[in-house]
Amino acid sequence: MDCTTSSALKTLAETLIKKAKELKWSADKPWERQSWVDYAKETNALRDEAGLFESRFEDYSDSLYWLGSIMSELVCEHGNDGDDKVRKAKRSFDYVIEQMKEFNEQRRRIFSLLNIYNEPGSDMPYSEIDPIAMERIVWIHALELEFSHDTRNYIANLATLCPENIGKFDLKKISATGDHIIAVSRGILDSLYPILVEQSDFKAGIVSVLSEFFNRRYNRHPNKLEIVYENLRSDQRGDITGGAYSLYRVFYNLVNNAMKRGNASRVKILASDGILDHVDAVKLQVMDNGTGLPDADDVFEWGISYSGGTGLGLAMARRIIQDHHGKLTAISHYTDPAYNGACFEVVLPKRQSEGYLSPSRKL
Repeated sequence: MDCTTSSALKTLAETLIKKAKELKWSADKPWERQSWVDYAKETNALRDEAGLFESRFEDYSDSLYWLGSIMSELVCEHGNDGDDKVRKAKRSFDYVIEQMKEFNEQRRRIFSLLNIYNEPGSDMPYSEIDPIAMERIVWIHALELEFSHDTRNYIANLATLCPENIGKFDLKKISATGDHIIAVSRGILDSLYPILVEQSDFKAGIVSVLSEFFNRRYNRHPNKLEIVYENLRSDQRGDITGGAYSLYRVFYNLVNNAMKRGNASRVKILASDGILDHVDAVKLQVMDNGTGLPDADDVFEWGISYSGGTGLGLAMARRIIQDHHGKLTAISHYTDPAYNGACFEVVLPKRQSEGYLSPSRKL
């Protein structure tokens, strides 16, 4: 990977190389390894596999989007119409599992290539690997790690969904989870393609979806999460400008971090006026009543996690805000007695140039 690649992506690349080295070839199928040796000598082998890797990831994300759409429409209905919706949801879930398997199989193919490149005495050392292809692979791998960390758990119980046992499911919870999956699956694809700049209602499009998701998802949790929104903007406008789904990913990560890392039971999102580089901005503070942050300075670094996660969520959140020409900072302990846990502050320009924002592939 070239010198412009971030240290986080370089570290992820080294992790992939290490895993590839652990790949064991079957002693009963020597021709399998030889076929990969021959393939690895082709000039564009890794670049072709990188393209397929990205394509499989898009298919996987799209399948989750459609599953989310069906989940969102599930309501407490009886009769043929309701049963058809349940069966449709189960078929969509099965399709997601198929797409996930195809994505993982494509990752295995890349491991096979990387294993050949890095064999002792190989005439194809890692230093000669196509850096563009490798950066593309690592970026998709990072997105999938961040994306799938929670999402798989959110849909796992659908494996047994059928009309006969529909009474065992909380359909309002499934519906709220569907709205969440729609947003994160669209948001993850915004990391691959230019992001359409548009105005969206922050409260209705982000806060309300998050509130419904967390309240339905954890309604039996010892610390049921309450999300409070307060708008102190002088113009009382509730809109933000940018990629709505990308920004949803940011605030989901911040709220999820408060609950899982900080054991918070209350989160307050406060909107107010701000200034960013001498330009009018919107300041959005996410504060909680949890345990705070051990170190606010390094919380956005890749690999830093205080909740046993991937350490990618907050790094991705900062990247998205930077792509929106904004700023994301953290305070270990806020000064409000009711919310004296961590506080994350997002500052976004009130206006963006019309057209599209270009997502960076850096952490």
